[in-house]
Formats: sequence, C-alpha cells, structure tokens
Amino acid sequence: MKIWLTSFILDDELFAGPNIVASDRKKAKKICSLQGLILVGELEMVIDSEMNLEDFEVDEDTVIH
Repeated sequence: MKIWLTSFILDDELFAGPNIVASDRKKAKKICSLQGLILVGELEMVIDSEMNLEDFEVDEDTVIH
C-alpha cells in the first residue's frame, strides 16, 4: 500500500486534504473523485531535518513540502 497526498478547495482557497492509503494511483484517484478531493501525489519519503535536500535526485514530478 502507498500513501497518497490530497488537497481540496473551500471558498476558493486550497487546503491540504487527508492522506489516502491505496495500492495504486488509479484507486487513489477514484477515492478522490468520490470524496471531492484533488490527488496531489504519492508520499515517497520523509526527510529528517538533519538531511540535506541536495542529497536526493529530483525531477519534474518531484514536489517538496
């Protein structure tokens, strides 16, 4: 299972949504559709505050929060 990050819009403002646990993107998107959420992406790692972001490979699909 994977953890998927979501968001939602309320009164024209974007908010972080609940995390979804689903085996793949297709299932996560279906849950988002049913719940009125926006699928942001998959949570791939949590970086310790002592780690340096330059140590990780990033590409155009990488989102850092």
